Amino acid sequence: MAFTLESWTPWLWSAGGIVGVVLISLAVHHLLFLVAKRFARDTSTVIDDSLIRHGEKPTRWIFPLLGVLLVLPLLPIRPEIL
Repeated sequence: MAFTLESWTPWLWSAGGIVGVVLISLAVHHLLFLVAKRFARDTSTVIDDSLIRHGEKPTRWIFPLLGVLLVLPLLPIRPEIL
């Protein structure tokens, strides 16, 4: 079985799609929490500060996972591999 570019094209598109969606979701996460921190700084309540402080790290994992789950059905991956 010879490995040609045609046999690697679906894998390259899939890897590029997954890497791209992870980078985009991390950028969205960063911008979302940047805006949320600005809004929380302007309020006097402790609840929003606590939500941001305790929610930033876990959502740094959740955002890319959700992005991958959303883009995975659109990628050219064979069903038996999925």
